[in-house]
Amino acid sequence: MRNAKLFAGTSHLTLAERVASYLGVELAPVNLRRYTNRETTVDLGCSVREKDVYILQSGSMSTNDHLMEVLIMVSAAKLASARKITVVMPYFPYSKQSKKKKRRGAISGKLVASMLTVSGADHVITMDLHASQMGGFFTIPVDNLFSEPTLARWLMDNVIRGHNGNGDKAPGPEGVAVVAKNAGGAKRVTALADRLGTSFALIHTDNAPSTKPFSRTPSTSPLRDSLAKVNSQTDLDLQTITDATNGIHRITSGTHLQSDPPLRPPVTVTSWHKKRNARITLVGDVRNKLVLLLDDMIDHPSSFLTAAEHLMVHCGASAVYIVASHGLFSGSSLGEVEICPYVHKVIVTNTFPIPDELTSASTKLVQIDVAPVLAEAIRRNHNGESISYLFDRNPF
Repeated sequence: MRNAKLFAGTSHLTLAERVASYLGVELAPVNLRRYTNRETTVDLGCSVREKDVYILQSGSMSTNDHLMEVLIMVSAAKLASARKITVVMPYFPYSKQSKKKKRRGAISGKLVASMLTVSGADHVITMDLHASQMGGFFTIPVDNLFSEPTLARWLMDNVIRGHNGNGDKAPGPEGVAVVAKNAGGAKRVTALADRLGTSFALIHTDNAPSTKPFSRTPSTSPLRDSLAKVNSQTDLDLQTITDATNGIHRITSGTHLQSDPPLRPPVTVTSWHKKRNARITLVGDVRNKLVLLLDDMIDHPSSFLTAAEHLMVHCGASAVYIVASHGLFSGSSLGEVEICPYVHKVIVTNTFPIPDELTSASTKLVQIDVAPVLAEAIRRNHNGESISYLFDRNPF
């Protein structure tokens, strides 16, 4: 790209290098340092005067540090007389805080949008915002790309028409169902189901108020103690998680309709919570079908695992694949997915950086590369071409 420079922050260098490779350019040099008091300083290593500057920085587990990093990089480019500054954020930080959830809460997503604008950004490219209305937070152009075409192509080639490596026959579109774990994902699920030519279903969870009397006495239940041990673990250690949950019996009563008997016995070793009074209802049919449990992101997997158990035990699903655009996997989340017998695969894109030690320890995790989509969006933006082509198509 002529008269353009691609910079990368420290949040997701692997993705930035892949994007640069698809564009046929090298990452521009930049010196990023942190003082002992955790302040960040930036020094661009080349001239950006009258050039189009692209800064790739995704959200990460060090969200606040990397957010300040990209803000300072944008300001540095602005002060260095860059002609146009485009921030490429595959995962937009604070996107879940896009509305007031409490009376005196903050809309943090709006605050981040304002900070990017004030720092000097002229354009933002992101992917699968938690709420598409977040584009209205900005006073500058925003391109919200979709991972759906990339996910659909991979699922069609490797799941619906492909083989899983065990010699099993491909299920075909008629043997697959796309399921939303709550009503908020209905639009996302129907769009993917239409693209794949499969059926779809919806899970409704009714959280009835608890009738258990209040007690100030600390619980000494082995189940609660073991789960607390698992949830307090910050580093993935599959053996520790398995030991902590050894011998725990899964309580499944009260989680399905009385007219809906279990189709297969529940497995006794799990590590996630379930509200005893929650009643789960499936709207649709997944019997003897491979289920794609879809959402835009997966952070704490408890709701996914509870839904997967219900689909397998009470609804007769043959297998459950979790599919999400952004895989955050806080704490021991990936370990919980790994030991859950009801989840066979978890499929995410590489918009969010996952440490190598976690990916190498998981046998169920599949990451799909979206670098071609981001690279094509940058190229089209630089050349003044339409971005809408990427909303329905995978460029490669």
